[in-house]
Amino acid sequence: MIAIRLGSALVSNLQWRSVCSWQPAASRETSSNRCSSRSSGQRSLLMASLGIYVLLLLFPHLCQAQEPAPAAASKQAIPSKEDRDSRREEIDSIFEVSKATTSTAKAQLATRLMGVALETRDDPAARFVLLNLCREVAADAADVPSAMKAIDVLESEFEFDAEAVRIATIGLALKSSVPIEQKKIAIQEGTKLAESLCLKDRYTDASKLLTGLSDYARRGRDVETAQQLLDRARAIEEIAAASEKIAVARKTLETTPDDPVANDELGRFYLLMKQDFRLGFEHLLKASDSPLRAAVQAEVAATDDLIQQEKVADLWWEASQKDTSKVGKEVMRAQALLWYTKVKSKLKGLAAAKAELRIEQLRKAGVVSDIASRTPTPVTPPAVASNVPVVPVVPAVPSPTTRPAMPADPFAPTIKPAAGAKDLPEELLEVVNLKTDCLNQQWERRDDGSILAPLSYAALLDVPVTIRGDYEVYTEFTREQGADIVSMVLPTPRGYCALLLSAQAGQHALLGVDTPTLVRVAPNQLENGRRYRFFARVKSDSNVSTVEIYLDDKLLGIWRGVGSQNIDGVRKMRSRDHMALTAHKARVAFHTLKLTMLNGTASVDGERKPESKSHPLGSPVIVKKATYGGPTKRIDVTKYFEAQVAQHPFAALHADDRFFGDPEPGVEKTLEVEWEFEGKTQTETAVATEVISAPAVPNTGIAYKEAGQEFKIVAMYLGGGLNWIDLTATGQRIITSPTQAIKWSLTNENPWNRSKNFYTIWFDYQGKRFVRSFHEGDTKALLP
Repeated sequence: MIAIRLGSALVSNLQWRSVCSWQPAASRETSSNRCSSRSSGQRSLLMASLGIYVLLLLFPHLCQAQEPAPAAASKQAIPSKEDRDSRREEIDSIFEVSKATTSTAKAQLATRLMGVALETRDDPAARFVLLNLCREVAADAADVPSAMKAIDVLESEFEFDAEAVRIATIGLALKSSVPIEQKKIAIQEGTKLAESLCLKDRYTDASKLLTGLSDYARRGRDVETAQQLLDRARAIEEIAAASEKIAVARKTLETTPDDPVANDELGRFYLLMKQDFRLGFEHLLKASDSPLRAAVQAEVAATDDLIQQEKVADLWWEASQKDTSKVGKEVMRAQALLWYTKVKSKLKGLAAAKAELRIEQLRKAGVVSDIASRTPTPVTPPAVASNVPVVPVVPAVPSPTTRPAMPADPFAPTIKPAAGAKDLPEELLEVVNLKTDCLNQQWERRDDGSILAPLSYAALLDVPVTIRGDYEVYTEFTREQGADIVSMVLPTPRGYCALLLSAQAGQHALLGVDTPTLVRVAPNQLENGRRYRFFARVKSDSNVSTVEIYLDDKLLGIWRGVGSQNIDGVRKMRSRDHMALTAHKARVAFHTLKLTMLNGTASVDGERKPESKSHPLGSPVIVKKATYGGPTKRIDVTKYFEAQVAQHPFAALHADDRFFGDPEPGVEKTLEVEWEFEGKTQTETAVATEVISAPAVPNTGIAYKEAGQEFKIVAMYLGGGLNWIDLTATGQRIITSPTQAIKWSLTNENPWNRSKNFYTIWFDYQGKRFVRSFHEGDTKALLP
């Protein structure tokens, strides 16, 4: 578990002992010791002053003006692109960067690059390239400390926005191909960086970084850390909002430094938001009355008296109970825990019992009071001449400065991915093209980037990313309407694992649909309007794949098997290596989709056309138009049958409401297909209980030069809609004669996942080629 501390960490009120009488009793020296110490210090100061005076009398030349020390060398600009490119080519050839393919090899290479870079002192371009390459290689191995060390050296010598590069480097490490468990250091370093950004008032950067870290922690199944990071991101957003609100208060104090309202606003900001106790206390002592001011006054005035110390603890507790700000409440609770812990051992009776109860309540709430673990905000206290607290005019809170523009390319990733792989975007929904990737129904994209499945039958969205290896996938979705299925299809080396949530209106979840190792989880109801988190980890060996499925961070089930034998995927996916989002009779918004490779490669596909296969009659069939519907309302389904004919020319053409929806309820629907074959245009129409063969072949067959006299099964397919599987080998083994009566139930496969599929059989006999189609379960011969 990664320890997450509150804010930039609470600052101990013990830190400002130099502010005279403001020291809290819990850490204050006795009065006599303070007086003794002050008297001794005054005597030392007097003696030192006399010594300096004598020296100046004896050696007056010491008073003469001296030559100023040379100014520190300014940082140099980043070398030009031409210089970087020439050095990079040379460095690549020397270190053979492309050969470092494992995380161990990359870590070793980063160490070598750092050593050579530190020795290269007279060639700024080479030094820059070596350090930057070290940063990138180390990040790609998830060795974040080494990458940050390289940035530190670069920052000391070159002018650029180092914080932005650190953020990008954390991103590189999180996207690296190492297992998610090895990325915990990256999450830890990223958390430290976010707190540093917050101290520098870069709240937006800090919040975004923490949100991203939370996502990766969740992928690693560290749910508690993920939530803590997300909570901290929201807290920083509160700080950012508060920092904008104090501008008016700041301006008021410039002319009216004792204004109680303005001091209250500034005091709360410094103490509760920035955890700067010194400045927070200074302003709150001049603020209007409030439970927080009472706690501050009591702490400042507290002595060693036990009653006063107990009162301080009680006042912090009471203030925390009345505060509505989450960040402020946590600071006050931490102070209450600190004081209750200090006085607990000295209290007796009811007071001791109360202190123990409060300590237990605070610790159960996750409050910490470990002073040593807190990083104080470095604020130099004002000089004071007496024991009277002095509230100085506090300088304005510096607004975030305009950062220099990031160079266009010096820190962009340069390591080439493994062969066949392309750099994946963080958000996969961004690569989806709704014109080409909607394989069933028309999805839509919203302004916030989410993609919406319509309330219709079997909506299917192919994600154009080729996945080869073990991986993790994460998505968030909201079912907005309907009561049926939200689903994902995940590729495995030997098939698919289809995961159906809320199947049959929530009766159960189905893991591994169309496989003999189907897992049912009952019940599995989804609540409409609720945003769910879905996570799956897919690992495979030579024999079996294992898929772990989590819903809202709770294990839903584990499926093991070889994947669906429907090699064309669910409803005609374009590649066996793709994943898909699906919904059935449910309007579903998918908000995000992220992929992490555990090994292997993943690449975003370009525009692809289905691989064409030879047609059973030689010439290609070109689908010109296909529509489905009733007499007055029809939908265009051309692209689906274009893909099918190109990929599976032996399969029949078929459609019904279960696949394309119901464009015109209450009437009989038909599929009408127009195609071109050997220069001639043909059109055929079929109802849902029939299939179409393209091109049309008469029952008496068609003369074909390659057809022999002997009976031969050329191809046999089973399926329906756009889901077909090749059973040619099965047909050739079982069917030995065209006049043999066959019961068309030759396999347990169910590609259409319905009660009845269709068999389509192409065969040669006596110099002709024939095609026949039967309903599953029929008993008929190919030829009467």
